[in-house]
Amino acid sequence: TRRPGPARPVRVVPGVADPAGRRNGPRCLAARVGADCRDARQRGVCGADRCRRACRGAGGAARAIAFQAIQDKADVIIVNQTLSKAKLLADQLGCEYSSFINHDFNNSTSYKVVINTLPSFIYNTEPLILSWVQQILKPDIIAMDIVYQPFLTPFVQIAQKASSECILGFEMYIHQALAQIDLWFSPTVAERVELQNLMEQYFTALLNKEEMI
Repeated sequence: TRRPGPARPVRVVPGVADPAGRRNGPRCLAARVGADCRDARQRGVCGADRCRRACRGAGGAARAIAFQAIQDKADVIIVNQTLSKAKLLADQLGCEYSSFINHDFNNSTSYKVVINTLPSFIYNTEPLILSWVQQILKPDIIAMDIVYQPFLTPFVQIAQKASSECILGFEMYIHQALAQIDLWFSPTVAERVELQNLMEQYFTALLNKEEMI
């Protein structure tokens, strides 16, 4: 694990329904991650005032998630296959970084949250990443995957076997969609609740169908 270099200014990308046309919405995604972690602390899953969060990947989603986590006063480490990419992002945010190959597992016991931003197919092509996840996930860790197709990604399946607290990608997707709806249409509280219930029912039905296959 490397310590961060001097922090540099970070350009914050606006939310999901930004009028300029951006569609990925990393800020809303990141805010939801922070909300889930705060909720987990309230439920007793995460007891630390300053959660130590490991973010797997170093792309745009990882940047947004790490940025929001730092705003939530979390201790963040960026873990990526390419050390130079992890270092670049970590230097910009002022946090720690590591690669899968030189990760200090002796220091991993302090992790409270592990967030995956890597695509599912990577587990079939990179055994090192698969091994890292299997070693890092434990019963007292919150494991969140931002990937929602399939619902039960390899990361989620490993987390379930490790008895980790799992947050599936579609949960992030729902709150990201609600943030867009809030910005563009300003629904009433009742309308928003109804929309959330409909989306949760829809995705839960798909999840149950996937679990039966």
